[in-house]
Amino acid sequence: MRVVVRRGVHGDPVEFWLRRMREVTRHNYASSLMRFLAWLNRRSGWLGVDAGTLLSIQRSVVAGDYSRIAVRFGLTVDQFAEKVANGELEDPHYIILSLLQEFVDSLDKTRSGKLGVYSSVRSFFEHNRCPLPKDAAYQVQSKKVGVLPKLALEHIIN
Repeated sequence: MRVVVRRGVHGDPVEFWLRRMREVTRHNYASSLMRFLAWLNRRSGWLGVDAGTLLSIQRSVVAGDYSRIAVRFGLTVDQFAEKVANGELEDPHYIILSLLQEFVDSLDKTRSGKLGVYSSVRSFFEHNRCPLPKDAAYQVQSKKVGVLPKLALEHIIN
């Protein structure tokens, strides 16, 4: 999948973010973001959304402008605000975070692998000075067991 990004204050937000990463982590961080974007683009209302658009949506929500997020739900700003007020939609500040959490929960990875993806995508927003809100209640869970070491002390002694 080729990802198209909107230019921001620092140029390409993905390039800006990756330049700030250590070389050994760039590939994994970029892969996590691209997989999240690919997953997001398969969801209704999110087709064609790139990394720059996500930043723009989150920035506008933080500024109190819900027009960019309302369109993702096929609603006018007034309809969107009414659904939020009625509790039919969650707080707009948390929508992208909730999508990220849903994506992470859907992964077939160990808890550690899921935490890596979650941290990677969150760091994209943080490095572009538009952090996603904190959610202390969210716990990364996994049924997949990590690799268990089979090396025992007797292997070392022999």
